[in-house]
Amino acid sequence: MKAKDFPLHKLAKLIGGKKAQKQVRKQFHKWVDEVEDLELVRRGRQLWNYLNSGKVSHTEKAVLLLALLYLVSPIDLVSDAIPVLGWLDDLGVATLALNYVTSRMDEKRGKAKGKSKGKKAKKRKRADLMGALQGALG
Repeated sequence: MKAKDFPLHKLAKLIGGKKAQKQVRKQFHKWVDEVEDLELVRRGRQLWNYLNSGKVSHTEKAVLLLALLYLVSPIDLVSDAIPVLGWLDDLGVATLALNYVTSRMDEKRGKAKGKSKGKKAKKRKRADLMGALQGALG
């Protein structure tokens, strides 16, 4: 949901008046700006874009699928009936799966950046060589 889609006019009517609507709108936009700068939100967007990019390997898809199946399965290493420990094993599996996929994502992004830097360096070397040849022949 985008900031402009938030039903501020309904909330302002409940609170009262246009002044209240302006205050709510201002606070909401401030909150959206603060949330957009969070590392968690930024990494979540990167992961979402990566998963939708078509660059995800079959291994990464399998890891995510197995983690999801483990989370929804009633069969766990530690039963969910045990209040905290039952949830911690689910959290651990989700963390491991996400950590694996995000590390692979970062590796692929690093390699892509390295390739583009390598191409730029080769172009620079060619340009320097061409400049030197033109200067010598010049």
